Amino acid sequence: MESLDRPGRSTIGISVVTEYLMVERCYHVQEGRPGTIDLFGWRPRVQKSREELKFRGARECPGLMEDQRKACMEISR
Repeated sequence: MESLDRPGRSTIGISVVTEYLMVERCYHVQEGRPGTIDLFGWRPRVQKSREELKFRGARECPGLMEDQRKACMEISR
């Protein structure tokens, strides 16, 4: 297993479509947790790195799915 120097961050988009309404929300998560602490630039290893997800927030983001489709189409060209 590779040690985590810095945790990564991801945004997960969810779209819920009902008969009358379409809601798009973004959930921000932090991936992993390093086993070090930061003491004025010195980063001693205190414990082992852990693989975990940490919820960092959520918000409404209308148009996210359409933006992602456009980005995928541009990449595939």
